Amino acid sequence: MIKTLDELALKHGTDKASSDHGYTKYYELYLEPYRDFDFKFLEIGVYDGSSVKLWKEYFSKADITAIDIDPRCTEYAEERVDIKIGDQTDVDFLTKVNTENGSFAVILDDGGHSNKQQIVSFETLFPLLLPGGLYIIEDLHCSYVKNSFWDDYHIATTDYLKQLTDKVNLYGKSFRGYKEIAGHNLDYFERNIEYIHFYKSTCIICKKEVPV
Repeated sequence: MIKTLDELALKHGTDKASSDHGYTKYYELYLEPYRDFDFKFLEIGVYDGSSVKLWKEYFSKADITAIDIDPRCTEYAEERVDIKIGDQTDVDFLTKVNTENGSFAVILDDGGHSNKQQIVSFETLFPLLLPGGLYIIEDLHCSYVKNSFWDDYHIATTDYLKQLTDKVNLYGKSFRGYKEIAGHNLDYFERNIEYIHFYKSTCIICKKEVPV
C-alpha cells in the first residue's frame, strides 16, 4: 500500500509529522502532485537526516539537495541525495548551490529559523525557483520569540510575509484584474507571486508560471 506523507514522516522520525509539528497534512496538499515527477527539490536544514530520508522515499524520482552549516551532515548523502555545507545567509553559497544542483521546483526552508536566515534565503532563492514552483518556510513561531537568537534582523519573518500579501494584492493598484495596472510600476514580488498560503507556523508561496 502506498503510504501517505505523514506515515513516511512518522517512519523516519521527522518533526514534520503529526506526532510533532503536524506540517505533513498541509504539505501533502501541495506536494502530492510531485510524488512521481522527475524534478529537483531543495531543503535548507539537514540536522539528523530524517527529512532527507522522508523526501527520498516520498519523491520516487526527484533529485534531492539539502544544505546545512554542520559538516557532519555529509554522512546523509546517498544516491539521489546531495548534501551541501554552507551558511543559508551566504548569498554566494546559495547561488552556487542553485547553479550546481538547480533549478529547483520546490524549496523548503527548515534551517536555522532566524529572521535573517529565512528572509535572506527567500530573497536569494525565490527568484531562482522554477516558474510555478513552491517555496515553503516552516517554524514561523520563532518569529515571535523577541530578544532571542532568532530575533536577528530588522523585521520578523512573519511581518515580512504579511507585507508580501500586500504585494500579491498589488497594494490596491488593480480592483478587477491586471488590465487596470497600466502605468503602475510593480516590483519583482508583485509580478511573480501567485499566492501565499499560511498554516500554523508555516507558509507556502507559489511562483507565477508567467510574471505579470
